[in-house]
Amino acid sequence: MEWLGTDGSVWNWRTGEVRLAPGATGLGLLKLTTFVQSNGNRDGQRATGWKADPQTLVLPMKSGYPGWSAATWYDLQKRWWKACLPHQYGTLRVTAPDGTQRSVRARVTDDGYTMDYDPDDVHEEDFSLSMTADDPWWKGPQITVPYGIQGTATPYYGATGYGPPFYISAGNSAAGQPITNPGDVEAWPVWTITGPVSTFTITHPDGGVVSGTPNLLAGEQLVIDTRPGVKGATRIAADGTRTNWTPQLTAWDWRAIPAGTTQTIQVALTGTGGAVAAIEPRYFRAW
Repeated sequence: MEWLGTDGSVWNWRTGEVRLAPGATGLGLLKLTTFVQSNGNRDGQRATGWKADPQTLVLPMKSGYPGWSAATWYDLQKRWWKACLPHQYGTLRVTAPDGTQRSVRARVTDDGYTMDYDPDDVHEEDFSLSMTADDPWWKGPQITVPYGIQGTATPYYGATGYGPPFYISAGNSAAGQPITNPGDVEAWPVWTITGPVSTFTITHPDGGVVSGTPNLLAGEQLVIDTRPGVKGATRIAADGTRTNWTPQLTAWDWRAIPAGTTQTIQVALTGTGGAVAAIEPRYFRAW
């Protein structure tokens, strides 16, 4: 178990200078709010939906070791609390024996500081660290799947560059690639289409289609984020300028990849650019 601090540092919570003690809460099954419906002619109730709540983690910690010098202890304190700034997010990462990882972003809400004794005398400290995970899901590493032809566009007017910036590109490229979602709940893809691409069509096996005619030039991208709360397209110019391109989509039937399934999604592109699908598996538990 590691803490990726708000300053970019990495702390081993098993054997490091600051480590987790017994009694942690909030590392188990996510807490849910379940919406229910009941009426007078039916026993019990019926669950109609649910959402994952923000999670509170209360973590008993130990820092330092007996016998340290006061200077070593003080240096640890400065480094540790720089990694726990309360107005920024860090990441709690758990690695299983097989090497797989899950992580959650969290912010420190309470350092649990009490003055039971002067830690400068003993050079170690017990404290209870509180964190909040506003996005509560434990997430696996991002899974990316490439599509299309990655090539170099040829200027239509040759090296002289006279005329508008038209390009000679492949007529069409089409491919179906399997995307596996190993998570506990559905995963919503984020698509990045890189020019030159004049048209694209993304087709899910259940019939959902996202398509458009962006006429992307080399160096331009179209990012289509299907995740709840976003569900839109952003065009990114070669200079980094971002434009909302959602109204220009010709079809936008957003579809997720169900939990524990593999779906083959078809992508058709006109141009020598390519597309990449990315998903983040989400889990109810850290392991």
